[in-house]
Amino acid sequence: MNKVFQNKANKLSSCKAGIPLPSIDINLRGDEIGKQRQALSGILDAINGTAKERKITVGIALDEFQEIHKFGGETAEWDLRASIQQHGNIGYVLFGSREHLIQRMMNSKGALYKLVDKLPFGPINPRHMAEWIDNRMAVAGIKVQGVGDCVVHLAGARTRDIVQVARRCYDRTASRGRATTEDVEYAFEDIIAEEHDLLYECWLSLTAHQQNILRAVAAGEKGLTTRETLAKFTLGSSGTVTNTVSSLIKAGHLIRQDAYTRRKVTTPTGYDFDSPFFKGWVVRHTLSDIGLP
Repeated sequence: MNKVFQNKANKLSSCKAGIPLPSIDINLRGDEIGKQRQALSGILDAINGTAKERKITVGIALDEFQEIHKFGGETAEWDLRASIQQHGNIGYVLFGSREHLIQRMMNSKGALYKLVDKLPFGPINPRHMAEWIDNRMAVAGIKVQGVGDCVVHLAGARTRDIVQVARRCYDRTASRGRATTEDVEYAFEDIIAEEHDLLYECWLSLTAHQQNILRAVAAGEKGLTTRETLAKFTLGSSGTVTNTVSSLIKAGHLIRQDAYTRRKVTTPTGYDFDSPFFKGWVVRHTLSDIGLP
C-alpha cells in the first residue's frame, strides 16, 4: 500500500493473462491524500468492471494493507470495506504484519468486522531461514561462519527484518568474500544508525512513563509489575503500568507475548518491541541514562 495508483479508464494496459488493467501514474504521489484515496478506489472499480464484462473473477493481493490508514485514517479503511463489498468480481487477499492495526480493524467497531476471515501465518522456520541466508551468501561467493543463525537471532521473527539485516551484512562483506557473526552485529548497528533520526524523534514523542516502560522491556526485566522493576524504572503502580503498556501496544511500539507464541519467541516481561531496531536503539541510547550498561 505504499504505492499510489491512478485510474485512467481511457488508457489500459494488458497483463500476461490478457486482462486490461488501468495504467499507473507515479506523479499522483504528490497529490493530496484524498485524491490518492479516490484514485485507489477508482482503479479497483475499473478492474472489477472489466472482470464483470469478461465474466471472470480477478484475485488481488494487497500487501501491508493496514497501511491504507495513512491515506485518511479510518475513512480510508471504510472506503476499502466499501470496495470489497461492492466488487463481486474481485477476490481480495489482504496481507499485513502490524497486528495491532489489523486487530483494531477487525474488532466490533472496525471497518473489517465480519467482512474477512483472519488466517495467522507464523514465521518461516528459523533454522530453515538461517540455512537459506548462509546458502545465498555462499552462492554469492561469500564464506560464512554462523551468519544465518546470528541474523535470525538479532532480527527476530519477522521476515522483512531478517532480510534487511542479511542484506546489509552482504553489502558489508561482498568485496571481502567472508562474513562472520561480528559482521552481522555491525550490519545491525548500521541499520540502527541509519534510522537514528527517525527513532529519536519517535522517542521524544513519548511520555516519560512510556519511555521508562520501553527501557524496562529493552533491559529484559523479569516482570513489569514486580516491586523491583517498579522501583528501578520509576513505573509507579501496577495499574499505571498496565495502562501505559496498552497505549504502547496501540501505538505499535510493543507487542504482547501471546502474539509471539506461535513465533516461538519468549520475553521475560511478557512484551517485546515490534521493531528490533527500535529495541536496539533504546538499549544503546537510553539505558545508560538510568545507570544500566
